[in-house]
Amino acid sequence: MKGISPLVAAVLLIAVTMSIAGVLAYWSSQFVSKSLPEVNQSTAQCKFTNFVIYNCVYNSTATMLSLTLNNIQQVEIRDLIFYLTFSNGTLSSGTKLNETLAPGEFRSYSVSSLPNDFSKVIVATQFCPEVSKETSCSRS
Repeated sequence: MKGISPLVAAVLLIAVTMSIAGVLAYWSSQFVSKSLPEVNQSTAQCKFTNFVIYNCVYNSTATMLSLTLNNIQQVEIRDLIFYLTFSNGTLSSGTKLNETLAPGEFRSYSVSSLPNDFSKVIVATQFCPEVSKETSCSRS
C-alpha cells in the first residue's frame, strides 16, 4: 500500500488548519461585537459638550430674565432648556431656548413673564441632560 506523498499531506494539513482558524476568527469577532456594550454616539458627543453661564439678570419690573451663555467646547449645543428653582424646593417645568449655541459662541437669551419668587436658574440640554449649569441671578 502506498500512502499520500508528504507534499500533499502538508498542503492538506495547512488547508485544514487555515479553515479552522477562519471559522474561529469569524466566531470570535461575532462574539466580541455582541458581548461588548455599544457606545452611543450621543453619549460620546456629550463628553465634549460644555458651556458657561456668564450673566444672569432678572428684571422684576418687566419680569424678564436675561442669560448670557458661552459654549467653551468644539461641539454645537442644541436643545437648550432652563428651569427655575424656588425656595420651597420645587422646580419649574422646562422652558426651551430654541437656538443652538455654536462652538466658542457667546449668546444672550431673554425670557419674559417669569414669576418673581425663584431662587436659582438651571440651564441644561435635552440632548445631553447630564450637562447642566446652575446659577443665581442678580435682580434689578
